[in-house]
Amino acid sequence: MKRLGMTVGVLAVLVAVCYAAPARADEQDSVRKLREDVSRLQKQLDDLQTARELERQIGDRERKALRERLRQIEDDLDRLRGRLNSTSRRQFSFDPSAETGTVVLRNQLDVPATVTIGGTSYVVPARRTRTLNNAPVGTIRYTVTADGFGVTVRDTTVSANDPLTITVFDNRFR
Repeated sequence: MKRLGMTVGVLAVLVAVCYAAPARADEQDSVRKLREDVSRLQKQLDDLQTARELERQIGDRERKALRERLRQIEDDLDRLRGRLNSTSRRQFSFDPSAETGTVVLRNQLDVPATVTIGGTSYVVPARRTRTLNNAPVGTIRYTVTADGFGVTVRDTTVSANDPLTITVFDNRFR
């Protein structure tokens, strides 16, 4: 009997809903507009959540890239420190009683020349002169190179009282 009463109650509600007077047209418009507004707000909320997630991901990538760059810089610094510590250091001494002289490097070519004396290279611009003061007195070996002119190696002597002039010229015409 309870079942029958419940079934009748449900049928009554269904009939009332089906035959209820339709809502007024302006109420239906209001409901439709509210649904559209809710839908639009939900889309905006979804877009904001997506944008926030993208910003978080970009921030994570930028932090990761910065960490990687910092690691590379630290590795480079360690490598340079290792090279600095492993490079043999030259020792220089100053003897005020040692005699020195002057070497004049004169380039008569139309191209720069490089004169190497005792392992140190000196670039002399085209048609220019360069003076080296305080050169140690004694025998030296020097090398001259210039684009298009090959390599020349010579031995000579630096004296204290007479400047040594090394002239770079095109020996094809002398």
